Amino acid sequence: MVLLIFTYLYFWWMVIKASAHKHVSREKVTNRMLTASLAHAKRKGNTHRFLIQITTKGGALSVVQRGIDNVLAGVARYPVLQKVVWVEVITEDADEVAALRTRYRNAVIPVTPYLLPTDYRTPKDTRLKARALEYMVEQHRASPTDSYVVHYDEESVFTPDNLARLVHRLSRHPVGISEGMISYGLDWNETTLLNKAMESNRPFGCHECYSVMTSPPPMHLHGSNLVVRQDLENQIGWDIVG
Repeated sequence: MVLLIFTYLYFWWMVIKASAHKHVSREKVTNRMLTASLAHAKRKGNTHRFLIQITTKGGALSVVQRGIDNVLAGVARYPVLQKVVWVEVITEDADEVAALRTRYRNAVIPVTPYLLPTDYRTPKDTRLKARALEYMVEQHRASPTDSYVVHYDEESVFTPDNLARLVHRLSRHPVGISEGMISYGLDWNETTLLNKAMESNRPFGCHECYSVMTSPPPMHLHGSNLVVRQDLENQIGWDIVG
């Protein structure tokens, strides 16, 4: 219980600190504002397209679909996003690739699943999640786009309004790499106090994202809520061994 309370206090301290520096926005973004922001980015020659990339090992199809459905809800609420947002999924499960193709074949934005080949190896034999990320880098190097890659874990969810805020912010204030705080609010009200206490240590590091991103160099990065301009990601890659 003490740890849970401490985590809540730390989270709100980060929110207050970020708000004081105008790094947290509750601004109500409209479709008209997004249109103006995207036009501004285009005039300036800045990146203004957004690829939502979901990385999953497989076995959590409904969770992945929830993330995609929330992106589609954002696009429905802000129609101008149809021109600049699309989704890619990399998974090791062939059945999930087929299921995703079927479910989203008529989606208003492209939703493209990729199957990670079982025999795929990076030049440095990098393993685990970075192996899948490097595979996608190779696809993007072969067919690059001027876009931001918004990295999702399989359970990641952006609300429609936060997706709009992300596009609005980066269109006006472009950066190469950015990362947002992670909150574990899904189904929170349905969990028991014991569950909340067990989970309370995990969000601590996620709330700390704000501190490490505003006090460079960051000591660590989370794979979810990480936004990287694609040309930088293609240049650096994920073939880091391990």
